[in-house]
Amino acid sequence: MLDPPKKLPVLRAADRLLLGFDLHLDRVQGLSELTRRARRRYAGEFLDAQFGLRRLQLRGIKPGDLLRFVNARALTLKRTSLHALVVGLRSFLRFLEFSGRIRQGLAGAIPSPACPPPQPPLQVLDQNAQCRFLRSFDRTTCLGRRDYAMALCFAELALRANEVADLTLDDVDWRASTLRLRQTKQRRERLLPLPSRVARALVAYLQRGRPAVAHRTFFVTLWAPPGRPLSTDGVRHAIGRAFARCGMEATGPHILRRSWATLAHRRGAGLKLIADILGHQSLETTAPYAQVHFEELRQAALPWPRTKL
Repeated sequence: MLDPPKKLPVLRAADRLLLGFDLHLDRVQGLSELTRRARRRYAGEFLDAQFGLRRLQLRGIKPGDLLRFVNARALTLKRTSLHALVVGLRSFLRFLEFSGRIRQGLAGAIPSPACPPPQPPLQVLDQNAQCRFLRSFDRTTCLGRRDYAMALCFAELALRANEVADLTLDDVDWRASTLRLRQTKQRRERLLPLPSRVARALVAYLQRGRPAVAHRTFFVTLWAPPGRPLSTDGVRHAIGRAFARCGMEATGPHILRRSWATLAHRRGAGLKLIADILGHQSLETTAPYAQVHFEELRQAALPWPRTKL
């Protein structure tokens, strides 16, 4: 005898509304699943706080309701989470306006969190500190040659930790003296010039440091069992150990990337060139790395061309 078909759970009105909101975010705005999930969560929290198990009366939502909800959540949320909540709640209310469920303009009643104070200048290494850091590697050992080569990838090429970990033997063109980054944060290829000092360090590691393994990952583990691809965390830990040997407070390699950008800017390199090397799409992203004031950023922008009518 066949089992009777299972009854599907009955969705609450709030659940159906959130499903419609998610469909709007996906098909109309093209947002990722991660972003949609966060916005659904904040919208659901507001509906629960406003109506609980009662019938949804969306047209009865008032600006004061939004203000009370945001102020209550501000007591427990960090600044970044509060900002995400405000963005998600505005997005939900605009969906309700778009679908005719509430009156126009209610989304503008959501208060904005106070802007954070200006960030202090990012820490960078001067040339003396950077030389002391690079001298801390014992290049008479396999481990020292490997870690020194990785350190130069940060100090002279301004790579990210994951970019160093993802390097393969096929990414280096020894004849053209270039390094190709295939998997970048912005999902774009970058072709970088390969400085001679970096090339010499890479060759020394390949000839007298890297175990003979079948895969093409450039940097590998040297502990038992040796030859496994070095993870991003493994790269960070290697650089962190070197900072500790020097007695420096820096713990990760990102300070070397910032230091490269700052030094390049002081030597006269333009923001656009620095952004291209760092793999940034926006000059505003590059400015903090290069210790650039926003006045300099405005000066770097091209003037709007004037046309005669």
